[in-house]
Amino acid sequence: KDSQIIFLEGSPELIAQRMALRNDHFMKPKLLNSQLETLEKPAPQEILEISIELTINEQVRTVLAALNLG
Repeated sequence: KDSQIIFLEGSPELIAQRMALRNDHFMKPKLLNSQLETLEKPAPQEILEISIELTINEQVRTVLAALNLG
């Protein structure tokens, strides 16, 4: 397999919380619901799904382990 799609999964509430902390971001928080409604999540067999509730270090370790790189 030459590539792997990493899909970051999170609740709308957590995503909204994080968006509210951003300064000068191009996407306004009021657009979140419409973006999530139109999101077409890839089929489970096509992706490696990682929770955004994990720390960044945990996310990286999970990806590396899944790809047999760490």
